[in-house]
Amino acid sequence: MAYIQKRQHPNGNITYRARIRVDGMPDKSATFGTRSQAKIWAQKFDWNKVEKKWLGKPLTDLFLG
Repeated sequence: MAYIQKRQHPNGNITYRARIRVDGMPDKSATFGTRSQAKIWAQKFDWNKVEKKWLGKPLTDLFLG
Protein backbone atom coordinates (compact mmCIF):
# COMPACT_ATOMS: atom_id res chain seq x y z
CA MET A 1 0.00 0.00 0.00
CA ALA A 2 1.28 3.48 -0.83
CA TYR A 3 0.57 6.72 0.96
CA ILE A 4 1.79 10.30 0.72
CA GLN A 5 2.65 12.43 3.73
CA LYS A 6 2.91 16.23 3.61
CA ARG A 7 5.85 17.49 5.67
CA GLN A 8 6.49 21.09 6.67
CA HIS A 9 10.05 21.83 7.72
CA PRO A 10 11.13 24.45 10.30
CA ASN A 11 12.36 26.73 7.51
CA GLY A 12 8.86 26.74 5.96
CA ASN A 13 9.58 24.43 3.03
CA ILE A 14 6.97 21.80 2.26
CA THR A 15 7.90 18.38 0.90
CA TYR A 16 5.93 15.22 0.24
CA ARG A 17 7.11 11.76 1.23
CA ALA A 18 5.71 8.78 -0.65
CA ARG A 19 5.95 5.54 1.28
CA ILE A 20 5.17 2.04 0.10
CA ARG A 21 4.47 -0.74 2.56
CA VAL A 22 4.19 -4.43 1.84
CA ASP A 23 3.79 -7.06 4.55
CA GLY A 24 7.03 -8.88 5.24
CA MET A 25 9.23 -6.34 3.43
CA PRO A 26 10.99 -3.15 4.55
CA ASP A 27 9.31 0.16 3.73
CA LYS A 28 10.39 1.96 0.57
CA SER A 29 10.10 5.75 0.48
CA ALA A 30 11.21 8.84 -1.40
CA THR A 31 10.77 12.60 -0.85
CA PHE A 32 9.58 15.07 -3.49
CA GLY A 33 8.96 18.78 -3.88
CA THR A 34 5.39 18.35 -5.14
CA ARG A 35 2.53 16.02 -4.31
CA SER A 36 2.07 15.11 -7.97
CA GLN A 37 5.70 13.93 -8.23
CA ALA A 38 5.21 11.77 -5.14
CA LYS A 39 1.99 10.32 -6.54
CA ILE A 40 3.61 9.45 -9.87
CA TRP A 41 6.49 7.70 -8.10
CA ALA A 42 4.12 5.70 -5.91
CA GLN A 43 2.01 4.64 -8.91
CA LYS A 44 5.07 3.18 -10.65
CA PHE A 45 5.03 0.40 -8.08
CA ASP A 46 2.23 -1.62 -9.61
CA TRP A 47 1.72 -4.29 -6.98
CA ASN A 48 0.62 -7.64 -8.29
CA LYS A 49 -0.44 -9.69 -5.26
CA VAL A 50 -0.91 -12.87 -7.26
CA GLU A 51 2.64 -12.97 -8.65
CA LYS A 52 4.19 -11.18 -5.65
CA LYS A 53 6.10 -8.90 -8.02
CA TRP A 54 6.43 -5.16 -8.60
CA LEU A 55 7.28 -3.95 -12.07
CA GLY A 56 7.86 -7.57 -13.03
CA LYS A 57 10.64 -8.05 -10.45
CA PRO A 58 10.58 -10.20 -7.32
CA LEU A 59 9.93 -8.18 -4.15
CA THR A 60 13.26 -9.16 -2.65
CA ASP A 61 15.10 -7.53 -5.55
CA LEU A 62 13.31 -4.22 -5.02
CA PHE A 63 13.46 -4.02 -1.25
CA LEU A 64 16.57 -5.91 -0.28
CA GLY A 65 18.77 -5.39 -3.34
